[in-house]
Amino acid sequence: MDSGVEGEIWSDGGKDIVTLDDGGGQTWFNEEVTRNMRNGSNTSFWNTKWRGDMMFREKYPRLFAISNQKELKVAEMWLVRDSSANWNFKWRRRLFVWEEELLNNLLNDLQGFEWSQDEDEWK
Repeated sequence: MDSGVEGEIWSDGGKDIVTLDDGGGQTWFNEEVTRNMRNGSNTSFWNTKWRGDMMFREKYPRLFAISNQKELKVAEMWLVRDSSANWNFKWRRRLFVWEEELLNNLLNDLQGFEWSQDEDEWK
């Protein structure tokens, strides 16, 4: 194979690898592998399946639409102060009552979240 062909092969494979975590179309990788979230520094809060079978942007599209934090990682959404830690959501406006119910559902989905110093990984 000449170097031009090898470059094309790597380029095609590289595109798939680069888009694994961007929330784009379904790929074989996304079907076979799951995210093991540890410290959240490399895992998108809204755009990665890290709690359950759906990305939060798909499960809660209304909350995603009004979020000011669409691109943040899990670690950036998890606020640690002194001896307590909480989710730190920022919205474009006040939530309507029915949106507060969606937020409560999201918070229920987040229950049991355990912070770790280890790096996030695929499994």
